[in-house]
Amino acid sequence: MLKREQGITLASLVVTVIILVILAGVYTYSIIDTPEVGEVTNEIEAIYNNDRKNAEEEINDVNSEWGSVINKNGIDDETVVQIRTGTPTEMKDATSNQTIYKTESETGTVIPLSTTGTTTVKDNKNNELKVPKNFGIAYDSGDNVAEGIVIEDASHNQYVWIPVGTITNSSGASKTIDLIRSNFNGTTTSNAETVIDSFFYEYNATSGSSYGNTKAKNISEFVSSANTNHGYYLARYEAGINASQDQYNYAGCSGSGSTMTIGTPANIVAVDGSVKPLSKAGVGVWNAVTQPEAATICQAMYTKRADGVESDLINSFAWDTAIDYIQKCGTATNSSTYATTQGKSGTDTSKPQTTGINTLLATSSTDQQCKIFDMAGNCLEWSTETNTRNSGSYPCVGRGGYYVNTDSTSYRFRDSTASRFKYYSFRPVLYM
Repeated sequence: MLKREQGITLASLVVTVIILVILAGVYTYSIIDTPEVGEVTNEIEAIYNNDRKNAEEEINDVNSEWGSVINKNGIDDETVVQIRTGTPTEMKDATSNQTIYKTESETGTVIPLSTTGTTTVKDNKNNELKVPKNFGIAYDSGDNVAEGIVIEDASHNQYVWIPVGTITNSSGASKTIDLIRSNFNGTTTSNAETVIDSFFYEYNATSGSSYGNTKAKNISEFVSSANTNHGYYLARYEAGINASQDQYNYAGCSGSGSTMTIGTPANIVAVDGSVKPLSKAGVGVWNAVTQPEAATICQAMYTKRADGVESDLINSFAWDTAIDYIQKCGTATNSSTYATTQGKSGTDTSKPQTTGINTLLATSSTDQQCKIFDMAGNCLEWSTETNTRNSGSYPCVGRGGYYVNTDSTSYRFRDSTASRFKYYSFRPVLYM
């Protein structure tokens, strides 16, 4: 009896709740029955229903657009990665160990790994690499550094990670890629101002060019960044362009067949750096530019302060280290001897080929190594290296082979600051 008197049955509790609800309803009705209060209440109810409907629609839109949202802690606890559904790679966020997905297709929306800072990523061999903010993993990227990790911006411009240091390749072997300048014929250095082949070197951060060619933004900073971050990014393709006549001015161009159609192999220049060069397949090569123009275009693309990454015209460290990487990690035809691969075209020696399709006469295959295209062939590519031969009359240095000649990937050519030919192009480099 004592227990029953101190407790309350479930039935009694239900009855009590029902009575309270009825009393509350009567009280509320007596208030709302006042005309003024009733009108306000109806307005509040309408606003609530409308806001709830809008909120539900927004939630549905988000759910259909994004596969998932995860906290990745790449820079700090507030950093968020938005991951779109698609074919996953084996890459993972180095901090959270979350799987990172590629863009779902060639034309799919690129989802950046971070919009606030650099993300550290591990591939399927536990190699680490850095992905700048506002970049995602490309749909056709390799799954590890040795295969070629490709990132892309919102417009699908693509860049390939060039590792610096010791990595594990696809078969599990250890490979060491050092940041070097080399002629791949007995002379290799890690010093910017050490002369290669008696005449070629890079200006350091404190000196300036007296020959009129444009030096690197800051070669010392590039070297430091590449060593500290264990890599840098090279444009996957030679600079491309897709322009209309009212955007650009025609450039004077020497050489037979130099008049070209806008938007194909483009014989045009935009010397103020207001337009970023494309790095994607199937577009016309941005050719017929001088070395100073190419440098201006590349150096205006990104700055670390505004974009979290620096851009520049490719330097001799970036070019030669990429060759070393390909020779140690590549599996395509002639990878191990890529420095000496000849660039003459196997399809057409009358004009540059569309970016990313050049077939080499020497290999009868598309010039692609570790996801990078056309370093051996198609067009010669300007760099920031300087040549002192002929008292500085030809200070501008370009690299690689080209479609009409048998020069090889490691080749260095020299020309004046005013020279522009249909087979002169360029390639940007990015570093954190």
